[in-house]
Amino acid sequence: MAPLGPLRAGPFAGVEYVDVKVDGYAETGASLGNIVYADQRYDRMRWSAGAELRGELSAAVIPSLRAAYVWENEGGDTTATSHLAAAQHSMATVTVPLASTERNHVIGAVGLQGAEGNLSYRFGAEARLARGDDDYRVSVGLALAL
Repeated sequence: MAPLGPLRAGPFAGVEYVDVKVDGYAETGASLGNIVYADQRYDRMRWSAGAELRGELSAAVIPSLRAAYVWENEGGDTTATSHLAAAQHSMATVTVPLASTERNHVIGAVGLQGAEGNLSYRFGAEARLARGDDDYRVSVGLALAL
């Protein structure tokens, strides 16, 4: 990161990959109401690039500000199928569409972190802005080094 007086600024980039497979299963204990669920698969690749501005006021107080653009690509199943375990007819089968959460978006985040002795903390708030499908996240962390 490049120094700007008491601040530091610089670019960042990231890649995130998620690959999930849930094995199909059959419910038990509901007699004629047991349902059988088919296997499900989901994967997502996410790339991000942005800039961060960070101030190091002291080791105990380090505020930060981030902005990034994120590209997403989802894959996997687009439907989920289940049926009654006791039924032999296809009328007891249902297939429902799965919503796509894939969307490119902008992230804006603020954070505060620091350390004092063997105790460190992190607080963060992030907004994911995606043309009306916005969401927000807050995270808090505390660590004690032994």
